[in-house]
Amino acid sequence: MAIDDAIFCAVRKGESPPTIRLYEWQPEAVTVGYSQRTDEVIDCERCFKDGVDVAKRPTGGRAVYHKNEIAYSVTASTDDPSFGGNIRKTYRSISAVLCEGIIECGGDAVLSSGKNSAGKHFTQGRISPCFVSSSRYEITVNGKKLVGSAQRRMNNFFLQQGSILTGPGYEKITDYMKDVELAALYKRLIAEYAIDLTTVLNGNFSVADLKASLKNSFQNKLEIELKESKPTDKELETASRIIERISATRAQRHEEVYFIERQNLGVRSQNPE
Repeated sequence: MAIDDAIFCAVRKGESPPTIRLYEWQPEAVTVGYSQRTDEVIDCERCFKDGVDVAKRPTGGRAVYHKNEIAYSVTASTDDPSFGGNIRKTYRSISAVLCEGIIECGGDAVLSSGKNSAGKHFTQGRISPCFVSSSRYEITVNGKKLVGSAQRRMNNFFLQQGSILTGPGYEKITDYMKDVELAALYKRLIAEYAIDLTTVLNGNFSVADLKASLKNSFQNKLEIELKESKPTDKELETASRIIERISATRAQRHEEVYFIERQNLGVRSQNPE
């Protein structure tokens, strides 16, 4: 999360080009949305005991358990010809690219109309976890959510992050939710509202093939050329400062939060300068 935020900062300053990042989580982790209070939503002490990292995303959305998935982030200007426009247009553009990549791997993916939601099961004031609700232009298969995404905008730039479920494990969020009653309800509903690619394709795909399909889709659908690179030294320095700042802030607030995020660099693609 800190690296995504650091890239977002570098792109806003003109120090890095528009960036598409694909990565996987190691070790397993829980993240919460920017506006959520981690200690109110997640049992951080149990996460710590189980060796599960806890982090707050720089984007919005709700709690997610990260295990078998490809995480992605896209950072660019809102005026970028490939991704630019209002929030809805940006969501639609990125989702269309992701959808095509998933289809190339054999998944019958479509963009959601936003009508399939478990919200009716939750009482007012209680926020459901991410994968029991599909917003418009999120990606579904057979009406079930496969990709969850969230976006943040600042100074005419945006950062969009998301999770593409490649296998089971996302349902483990119920083991770490503070609201036990809500967790029990979510556990009953998740099979009805979420799905992963292992289930969709009976295991007949590889994560490496999916990453390659996603890269091809970005290049072909947007007619851009990507070059692979790792985060720059400047971005890594910024990420370290972000982690230090967040840890210090939480200590001042006496929040019981275990911020143990590792630097998993993953793979980054950039538009040529």
